Amino acid sequence: MDKVIRWSLFLAITSTLVSVFLSGVFLGCATLAWAWQCFSRRRLSFDWPRYFPFVLAFVVAALVAIVFSENAGESVRYTKKFVHFFAIALVFTYFDRQSVTRTSKAVFLIAGCSAAVAVFQYFVLHKVELLDRATGLMSHWMTLSGQLMIVSVVLAAYVISLFPSRISLRRLNIPGGAPWLWLALLALLLFALLLTMTRSAWVGAILGLILVASVRNYRLVLVAVVLVALIWLTLPGRFNDRIKSSFDPADTTNRVRVELLRTGVNFIRSHPYVGVGPRMVSRMFPDYRVTREFPDWAYQHLHNNAVQIAAEMGLLGLAAWLGIWLKLAWDLVSFLRMAREKGDRLLLVSTVGGLGTLLAFLAAGLFEYNFGDSELLFLFLFVVTAPYICARSTEVERKEMG
Repeated sequence: MDKVIRWSLFLAITSTLVSVFLSGVFLGCATLAWAWQCFSRRRLSFDWPRYFPFVLAFVVAALVAIVFSENAGESVRYTKKFVHFFAIALVFTYFDRQSVTRTSKAVFLIAGCSAAVAVFQYFVLHKVELLDRATGLMSHWMTLSGQLMIVSVVLAAYVISLFPSRISLRRLNIPGGAPWLWLALLALLLFALLLTMTRSAWVGAILGLILVASVRNYRLVLVAVVLVALIWLTLPGRFNDRIKSSFDPADTTNRVRVELLRTGVNFIRSHPYVGVGPRMVSRMFPDYRVTREFPDWAYQHLHNNAVQIAAEMGLLGLAAWLGIWLKLAWDLVSFLRMAREKGDRLLLVSTVGGLGTLLAFLAAGLFEYNFGDSELLFLFLFVVTAPYICARSTEVERKEMG
């Protein structure tokens, strides 16, 4: 039964790059198999990573916000997000190091397929307009760009680990299998990410990749910065205009984001402690908007994770939410030290990828409510939980040797 649960979770994680419905089906299979196993063994098989108490605190804050919501019937639908928290606890319970490696490589390959589809959509189907962009295997370009951002950062951590820290041009000795193919796949992912024209994902990917490079060798940061500068200088006008628009206060999308931030502040001032309730921003914005210049559909969410959480769940919910990421960062840094001390390559790769992804996700979340995207959240939680799974066996070895 362990294998059934493990493979169902594998399919749930990897299929999130294709279909959130399909991912939910496999997750349901894993849950049913887990429930049957617990019943047949008369024992609860359930464990969680060290950051999970902070997740539970956030869940409690969300439930409190639902109770005090302006429309509890609507807000209670937010509890569907808790399924991913439960799922990641199952992943931690049943996955081992081999499962992490297998799942990560499958995610790389499926993301590569999605990136290839996006390239085809851009150049052949001419999905080049801001309101009609390449979506890959997803239904929306924002989801695709977020997935490509996450996978690119993790794949970069893996690719860098395949190359020696110092490469001799006379004698190139590279361990591992087909590193140049993985490097080519990384290039494809980044190229497709560029084609999505999604600035928040660009920012997240750049910062995440710089962090990955800096952990390996500080000189790689200089190389990364130079590469980014060269790419910027050689980009076609359409992409350069998109980048420059980020700094134009008169740009419509920038003005919308300013309006949404001001609207969010009004929400927080009005309901500072427990917020207006999950899923209520899009319903109650007419009472809190600053101007009527922009259409109603622009207020679906506030394009900022922290502001959205604070508006929906108050400052208490925001504190719990921030606590998750602070705990994650603290633990990942400790895993980084452990990996270097033990010479544990898999732990090092997963930790560096986790740190880079955490930075990328939070940086992109300054301009987009990516925490609300189920396809992104499940993938993200797997990436940042993988180091805990790898560290678990390392800690067991320490205890046995002690």
